[in-house]
Amino acid sequence: MNRLTLCPATLQQIDELAKYVRSYYEYDALRFDEFVVGAIHELVFDKSLGNAWFIHVNDQRCGYLILTCGFDIEFGGRVGVLTDFFIDDDFRGQGFGKAALDLVEEEALQLGYRGIELSVTHKNSRAQAIYRKCGFEPLEDRSQMIKRFFPARTSD
Repeated sequence: MNRLTLCPATLQQIDELAKYVRSYYEYDALRFDEFVVGAIHELVFDKSLGNAWFIHVNDQRCGYLILTCGFDIEFGGRVGVLTDFFIDDDFRGQGFGKAALDLVEEEALQLGYRGIELSVTHKNSRAQAIYRKCGFEPLEDRSQMIKRFFPARTSD
């Protein structure tokens, strides 16, 4: 039987984490630049901001996830924000994504979070199905919006 674990990213593993983040961002066509690299350093250095974990299956690294700390009075206070979640191609479709979400839910409960929120691209129906299977619900009456303080990624 496969054993899935979450292993906290250390300061010595920042470069390895950045490689995973780059892979995920390329997969979802997200901006990856010095701002992202700086944020990775800040997150791993300052645990009050959240946590980054490598996902392992039987001691083999197969992905990563990042859960940051948010606060929303509507949901009762502190909430985890699952900003990044990536499973390597070779490990997809085997239940590891759901298992990793179950583990991060346990971590969130231990951290005192009242829930977990996340974003998923409209085109990623596979991820949406996994999230729904794990109990995530879309907020139908809302759209995610952001005002960027740095330029958005342009098409190549």
